[in-house]
Amino acid sequence: MEKDHILAGCGHLFGKWGFHGVTMDDISRHLGVSKKTLYKVYTDKDAMVTDFVKLSVEKSRLDLKSRMTREETEIKRLSIFNGFIVNRALEAGPMFFYDIRKYYPAAYKLIKRYKHELIIMLNDLFVKGQQTGIYRNFDTMLLAELRINVLEWDIMEADQTVESLESRQNQLFDLILNGLKKS
Repeated sequence: MEKDHILAGCGHLFGKWGFHGVTMDDISRHLGVSKKTLYKVYTDKDAMVTDFVKLSVEKSRLDLKSRMTREETEIKRLSIFNGFIVNRALEAGPMFFYDIRKYYPAAYKLIKRYKHELIIMLNDLFVKGQQTGIYRNFDTMLLAELRINVLEWDIMEADQTVESLESRQNQLFDLILNGLKKS
């Protein structure tokens, strides 16, 4: 049994019941293998969740970079970045972030590192926009940190529908973009 096969199989379960709500018994039953077989590949669920998050982050990182390099304008890159992070956060949902933060510290470190990468990437987009004269002068790092943190906060609140969260995030992006542009 390969790690990739296990991670692909448990992804469905994690998405449905969250990381903490899925047991090794559930995973072995879903994959049609014994727990002993699973434990030959993964010593515990924490290692499996960490590998799952690592793979998810890597796929996300490559997908975002691929989408961003195809675009020519800073505003279009910023729009793609915003749509990407909102969609990924909505797909993951609050249970993903809650479970990782509370029960899987190694996986949470990966999420925090990726969040920092996203902040740096967004900061770079703002700086390039300023350098090209599209955006007015402002503290790029402050706005990048606020943008990512507001998205995370909105997702974690989870007392709204996906549609209303998406609408709120799109309105926020519109406000940011219109506030950045020079008159």
